[in-house]
Amino acid sequence: MDRIFILYRESIPQLKRIVERIKKRYPTINTISAFDRPDLAKRFMRHFPVFVIKDNDRFLTKTITNAHNLDNLEKITLSAIEFVEEKSPLRFKVLDETLYWELVKNALFLFDPMHGGFFEEEIKTPRVDALLSTLSIWVTEKEIRARKIVEDTVNIILNTPVFDRNLNLINSGSFSLSWDIPTEEYLFEDNALFVILLLNMAKSIPNKKYEEVAIKIFKSIKENFIIEDLTIPAIYKEKERTRKVEKTNIGLVAVFISLCTHIYRVSRDKNLIEKSSKLLNKIFKSSEYTKKELTLEDLANTIEATLDLYTVTGDQSFVEKAKKLYSETENLFLDKSNYLFNDTLDKSLPFRYAIKETSKLVKSLARIGTIEEKDIYKEKAKKLLLEIAKISVDKGVEGLVATIPIILVLFGPIDIRITGSDEKLVETAINFITPISTVSYRKGTENFVEVCFANKCFERAKTPELLRDQLVSILISGLG
Repeated sequence: MDRIFILYRESIPQLKRIVERIKKRYPTINTISAFDRPDLAKRFMRHFPVFVIKDNDRFLTKTITNAHNLDNLEKITLSAIEFVEEKSPLRFKVLDETLYWELVKNALFLFDPMHGGFFEEEIKTPRVDALLSTLSIWVTEKEIRARKIVEDTVNIILNTPVFDRNLNLINSGSFSLSWDIPTEEYLFEDNALFVILLLNMAKSIPNKKYEEVAIKIFKSIKENFIIEDLTIPAIYKEKERTRKVEKTNIGLVAVFISLCTHIYRVSRDKNLIEKSSKLLNKIFKSSEYTKKELTLEDLANTIEATLDLYTVTGDQSFVEKAKKLYSETENLFLDKSNYLFNDTLDKSLPFRYAIKETSKLVKSLARIGTIEEKDIYKEKAKKLLLEIAKISVDKGVEGLVATIPIILVLFGPIDIRITGSDEKLVETAINFITPISTVSYRKGTENFVEVCFANKCFERAKTPELLRDQLVSILISGLG
């Protein structure tokens, strides 16, 4: 790897022109596409191109936001340089509600009330993870400001050019605060997670219109992205040609599986489950998986997708696969000296606090602990969460991903326990989609569903009507 290079996203035309201008002026500087090196892109850039300087085991970066400022390459690259290595943060000594309320304050403070979304540098992006986390605050606390953040942002996005009404896809973001200059880039993962957010909103707020929009976008995803075996959304179609956007990897395949399970919960299309199960089997059999040429995000996504399949099928083998995969994830990525996950197996890259990936793993451990009623998984979740607690609070919008895990660990999920095989009861149970609900299955001769939340359990529901009433009452009251 060259000591100095420019890292950029070739899929955004405006940014590609900036890089071409730099190359024309400084032909000796090499460029690296984020498509070719997604590991570097994830660490060192959001959207705008960056100069990267490699100094032994350190990487220094300078974001390029205006090509007209490149009168002096040395000045640009050496001034205002940020160290990518993160200093060791202060730690929370105990895991309590202090962390939760700090994250709640961050969500409320960082919201952009005029334009929707969150205050960002560079490009304004939907930040679906942050919105889903904020929605979980609404479900838990009935905090009306949290609901307003999510609804206002989504409604604004759906009524601006960021949502392409011809394609029924969202752009990756906007070059303006008011969302009116779209990036002209459509990422599979952004659209898949946006659909999942909409389905959660449809049930958690609730509002049927979000489900209708979600299904439209899902249909467009299937039409516009090439999804075949494991060569998932690496390409999307655009006016008789294709443009490379995302590198094919197991992590994106897993996101597609999770997407299919969420759509199944409202559509009952069994073909989605059949396809998802086959894709998951191919993940476990693929050379990429067996050679362990993976990132932490790949495995975190796959564990989550495996548990999502359990949610809609009740097949215990999916839980066993998730447990086995988590053990392998610990062996590969966990530094047991400080109980922190690194995000890559590439030893040439400096350590990075993998907040997003660790939060997903904590969420999955909490789900497994609830499904199996075993404290060992909940204790692991607590320990991991404690290690990233302080850095999550300090990271602003990025750190909001820890909100759902902290709710699951401190307060517990909306625990929906299905006994027996009554199809109407099962359908009603899995149709209830919120960011903090967990579905589990138990054997028994009777047919009923038991719902528990915040250390309180309802009477056993033996009819879909009673179960629906109980679930609605939780949406009305939250923790109260």
